[in-house]
Amino acid sequence: MRAIAYRNGLSVVLVASIAAVLYASTGNTLNALAGLLAAGAGAMEVHGASLLRRGFKQGMTWVIRAELLLLAVIWIYCGVRLAHPDLTELRETFHASLQIPIMQKRWAEAQQLGLTEEQYLNAVYQLTNLGVAFATLLYQGGMVIYYSRRQKAVEIALSQE
Repeated sequence: MRAIAYRNGLSVVLVASIAAVLYASTGNTLNALAGLLAAGAGAMEVHGASLLRRGFKQGMTWVIRAELLLLAVIWIYCGVRLAHPDLTELRETFHASLQIPIMQKRWAEAQQLGLTEEQYLNAVYQLTNLGVAFATLLYQGGMVIYYSRRQKAVEIALSQE
């Protein structure tokens, strides 16, 4: 349990911190802020794991709240992106990807459905953000359930040490 919380939290800290620095260097404030908040949630989980390692049952509260915070950060981030779409970067990537045969095929299929480039990109943008939000619900929600179901057992084990 402690090892899972530590590795999970540390991976969030590392990935989110790197993302925050990279986005900050390009002036992308929303992504940099989301990265910082996600890194903070990862640090909370690492702290909870260290509390558990030292025998403090409060560590379980920290790891559970860290997962809930990360879920909230990602959902708010996706919500802001959905409320204020910016297709600029996606449009550039899309045009570059048309050099790839499978992407040419997908675009041709979308055109056969009568979609304009703007409609296609908007659909991809929305589906991507909704997919991230859903995957986050499954993973972070699953981790909350995992930790919550083991909370009593961990507290009992810590009281016997």
